[in-house]
Amino acid sequence: MNLDTLMYYRQIIENKSISKVANQSHISQSALSQMMQKFEDSLGYELMERSNRGVVPTELGKIVYKYSENIMNTYSKMLEEIDNYAKKSSSVRISATKSLVTYSMPCVLFRIKKVHPDHQYDLVTSELDRIIADVQNDISDFGVITSLPTKWVEGLEIVKIAEEQIVLVASETYSIPNEIMMDELFEYDLIMQSNSEHLYDELYRKISENGMDRELLKVLFKIDSIGAVKNALFNSYGIAMLPYPTVKRELYSKAYKKIQITDLALHYNIYLVHKPLEHLSATSRESIKTFKKLGNKAFC
Repeated sequence: MNLDTLMYYRQIIENKSISKVANQSHISQSALSQMMQKFEDSLGYELMERSNRGVVPTELGKIVYKYSENIMNTYSKMLEEIDNYAKKSSSVRISATKSLVTYSMPCVLFRIKKVHPDHQYDLVTSELDRIIADVQNDISDFGVITSLPTKWVEGLEIVKIAEEQIVLVASETYSIPNEIMMDELFEYDLIMQSNSEHLYDELYRKISENGMDRELLKVLFKIDSIGAVKNALFNSYGIAMLPYPTVKRELYSKAYKKIQITDLALHYNIYLVHKPLEHLSATSRESIKTFKKLGNKAFC
């Protein structure tokens, strides 16, 4: 299978037009149509249908499109590694969850870079499933995650690298004591992150152990963005549980206040995910070993 053909196929599906892709690629429409016909013939299935909505994939075409992304990403990664080797470059690609990329990983990379000044690092944001897939498919050299996959992943090593404190915070103007008991949480409006269940696992467990019902928590709303949660806090809409690095600056400037839960201490684990070291480049191995050695000290 020709990778250029696969690339053109993806572009046609995304643009819903053969003629548009032909014009953008400076090739004739008939030549591109013949290329797609040969592609379908080689697989033995029809991959596209023409309709009033333009060119749309068949059900089998959707399967080809789904897997083509990994194929193209792997191909790009291969070319990058070849280029890096030729240039004697030392580039390491790391995937991590959004909150880690925004607040924690820059400090980690700063400290690793102090040990390996010649290494180059490319840090990208992804969701858990994509991080696992990218490490499996050699798109990323290693990943950093805040919750474990729901099922065992063959061929990968997942190790705890650090613990991060979770703090209960509110605006300085919000009416709440500096110290409360866990059962008093139920008296205040709680703003939660909808895409960060790991922040609440330990809380839910403690609530259950103490015979309380978590459904009775006064959840004002759930938001899928830390930035949006922080804006809601600034407006004194309620209280929130957030990773300490995400609110460290606001606590220091006294825009927020920390509320101590006297009978509850919360944290979550941070994990490193990578292939066995013998399958990685020397630069990736060195970076991972340094990260593991630094452990919690890597995080500011």
